[in-house]
Amino acid sequence: MKLLYATTNETKIYNMKRRLENLPIEIVTPSDLKLNIDVIENSDNASGNALKKAQAYYSLTHLPTIAADVSLYIDKVPDELQPGLYVRRVNGQVLSDEEMLFYYQKLIASVGGKTNGYYVKGLALITDRGAKTIEIKEDEFIFTSVAASKMHKGYPLDTISIDKKTNKYFVDITDDEAKNNSNNFDYECINFIKDNLL
Repeated sequence: MKLLYATTNETKIYNMKRRLENLPIEIVTPSDLKLNIDVIENSDNASGNALKKAQAYYSLTHLPTIAADVSLYIDKVPDELQPGLYVRRVNGQVLSDEEMLFYYQKLIASVGGKTNGYYVKGLALITDRGAKTIEIKEDEFIFTSVAASKMHKGYPLDTISIDKKTNKYFVDITDDEAKNNSNNFDYECINFIKDNLL
């Protein structure tokens, strides 16, 4: 079964393919279908933004479509500086990977150089049976102002995020470690797709 993942982020696509590798699902992307849609994400939660993306792509393709959006929360950071839904958009500007990494390194340094953080990811899945959404709180991790030596394209904050189970930067976790240490999001994402697609 084909499932359109409404994103052009290569790291997100790779992670979703890894999650679903044992299911009879083939992930296709907007790039595969030569689609490029600019979706206005103005909902007040992650699942609402995900639904807007999924609806836009489903209306063009009528393929089962999944989309995601994320909110970020960081301990010790004042409310007025909490990213929330605006992880990449700061002061009205969409940051590049490098700008985003620099901004968050400075932010974490301002609260002592190390703190906890977590993401809330919203998913939306549309099929011919209708639309379903879910919000999933990810496992808490450690944010540090000291960067690892490499970066995941499209996921620059993995460079300053440390997994509490392995005590490794997200960018240094191997595929085998990721499979053996499935997090709460992986588990709930897989079940959400199985329950509403298969």
